[in-house]
Amino acid sequence: PFTQLVKEILTVRNPNHEPVAFKVKTTAPKQYCVRPNSGRIEAGQSVSVQVILQPMKEDPPPDFKCKDKFLVQSVAITPDRETLNLPELWAITEKQSKELIKESKIRCVYLPAPGTVQAVNQPTSPVNPTHALPQQDLQNQTFVQAEQTRAASPVEQQTYSTYPTINEKPPAAAVSYDAQPISTVKHEHRPVPVSVSNGHTRLRRQLYEAQEENKRLNHIIDNYKQDLNAAQLRQRKSEEIAEKATRNISPTSAGYPAIRTQERIPEGYYPFEVVIGAAIGAFLFGVLFF
Repeated sequence: PFTQLVKEILTVRNPNHEPVAFKVKTTAPKQYCVRPNSGRIEAGQSVSVQVILQPMKEDPPPDFKCKDKFLVQSVAITPDRETLNLPELWAITEKQSKELIKESKIRCVYLPAPGTVQAVNQPTSPVNPTHALPQQDLQNQTFVQAEQTRAASPVEQQTYSTYPTINEKPPAAAVSYDAQPISTVKHEHRPVPVSVSNGHTRLRRQLYEAQEENKRLNHIIDNYKQDLNAAQLRQRKSEEIAEKATRNISPTSAGYPAIRTQERIPEGYYPFEVVIGAAIGAFLFGVLFF
């Protein structure tokens, strides 16, 4: 019965050799809820999608024909778009290469409760999803079904829209259909090379090591600057003391030749230019060879 909560599971499978992105749309977004309504499927993996139908006030008549439809769209995630998130991927694909989007349509059919007699006009089984057919046959079958629908009932414009997100209040009751797994149409793309991801990981590790080495060298340079400033300060003090001493004692009057003081770096320290050159050389060596 459609007056209580019923759930169905839709299996979306990716038989390709590369990951694909998918999303599910419907012509009746206020009646159905899907969890999740979009996502990513790795190569050879599958995702279970929960379809929920909002409860009705009363069951529809036995000869009621449901016109609700579902649309499953999928697109391959190529290596050059691996870093994009799903909204960006869909936006770029729909704008630049819309022909790469594969679509699978599913028509919803209401089944009678178990133990009741099914109406004559009601199909004995739900319409199988059209995803299993080739793309050319898919277009032909969709066209034929549309023509039959127009002959049997007034024309209604079907517009697909995405389902409510998971955070919204879930509707109740489920859609009845053939619960065969849905597999996306294969895309003719080369497999994703494993070396591409490995190369990115190696480059990120080298960049991180280079940044750490740069921090270490900057710390060493700061220490050398502090030591050099302290040495220069001590040298200036010693020069001032020597200058005061020479003022009190005249070399010529004492009979000794004048002594000229020469600026000298204290023992155990290196000139600032040498320290900077060594730091830059160590940084370049670490970036190139580590």
